[in-house]
Amino acid sequence: MEQWKKNLIILFAAQFLIRISTTTIKPYLPFFLQELGVNLPEKIAFWAGLLSSVNFLAQALFSPMWGSLSDKYGRKLMSLRTILAIGISYLFMYGVTNPYQLLGLRFLMGTLSGFNAAATALIATTTPVEHLGYAIGVLQTGRTGGTIFGPAIGGIIADIFGYRGSFIIAGCITLIGFPFILFGVKEEKFSNDVIKVNEDITTDNKGKSKKKDFGFGEAIKIINKSPIILFMFLAIFLSQFGLQSMDAMLPIFIKSIYRGTRLNTAVSIIFAISSVAVVIMAPYWGKLGDKIGHQKILLISIVGSGLFTFFQVFTNNILQLAVLRFLSAGFDAGILPSAHAMIAKSCPEENRGSVYGVASGITAIGNFSGPMIGGIIAALIGIKSIFPITAALMLAGAAAIYVNGRMIKNNEIQS
Repeated sequence: MEQWKKNLIILFAAQFLIRISTTTIKPYLPFFLQELGVNLPEKIAFWAGLLSSVNFLAQALFSPMWGSLSDKYGRKLMSLRTILAIGISYLFMYGVTNPYQLLGLRFLMGTLSGFNAAATALIATTTPVEHLGYAIGVLQTGRTGGTIFGPAIGGIIADIFGYRGSFIIAGCITLIGFPFILFGVKEEKFSNDVIKVNEDITTDNKGKSKKKDFGFGEAIKIINKSPIILFMFLAIFLSQFGLQSMDAMLPIFIKSIYRGTRLNTAVSIIFAISSVAVVIMAPYWGKLGDKIGHQKILLISIVGSGLFTFFQVFTNNILQLAVLRFLSAGFDAGILPSAHAMIAKSCPEENRGSVYGVASGITAIGNFSGPMIGGIIAALIGIKSIFPITAALMLAGAAAIYVNGRMIKNNEIQS
């Protein structure tokens, strides 16, 4: 088996396990808070929201730093560091005695995370360019696939071992990937030599070549000189913001249109349907992008997701919502593989970790701001207003990318 395929399989599995451990715990944090002495409903809601968002906030602040370090010391090393940090953080959560300790550990875990950025940079560096979109799409399915199984497994584990036992098991599940990456993943070494990307970056003012810099500052130079990357950041933000703003309010919306007696089951099915759509479609969009161009797939995905998101405002039963959620998620599945593939083609290999670190920070900002702004919109205008507003933002983003399409297309041709 070719090494890039072996890397992909191992990183896919590790990503899958990390997402299982994360979603095994997160849905049941409100119930665990009661064990920590938080009993009033309004306080439970406050702490549950805070515990969920603080992780994203920490990721937004520290992901660029970890991305820069991955360029300097290796993406494989950063992947191993992340797995170890997340696994140990969960083990420590077993012993918390109050919500402040839990909040601190959640923030610490977010601070030390960054597996997706490191793994994406490693895949983008070691995978042949003609398979890049497909490989990133497969990596994304690992993330989404874990989201499907995590909550179900978490419920069973919590019933058998209790909420504290769930932390131990989540930590162990995360750490499973460590030895496989350590011994199975091989990162091609790159030398700190001149790479011709922008002459003023790789040469001094006398025209003499100089060693390529690593780090966040160099990534910012590359991003500033490549509007393509900025527009890919926009696409990533819109995707995550749209998903999180709707997902936060979706259970309430489902309750307003569901006429059955098993509301929790209906909510679980709707969320699972979206995840299944991503698992099915992400590799397909990535592979198709490798053939016909990632810019085309990106625009199709954003427009398709935006349109089917807008149509959800007209739903009045659970079946209609299920169909439209599947279609919108299926199109949304093409955004991240296309954006990440285009980022890889727009920056030198030895700086991809730094750039993907910034991209991971953008993702975290979308995850953090989506539920908060979605909640404000729902409170001021109504829950249904989230669908057309989110759709409008996505379509506006697609228009902005389309206007700059010639520049993006030229970049793909040169690559």
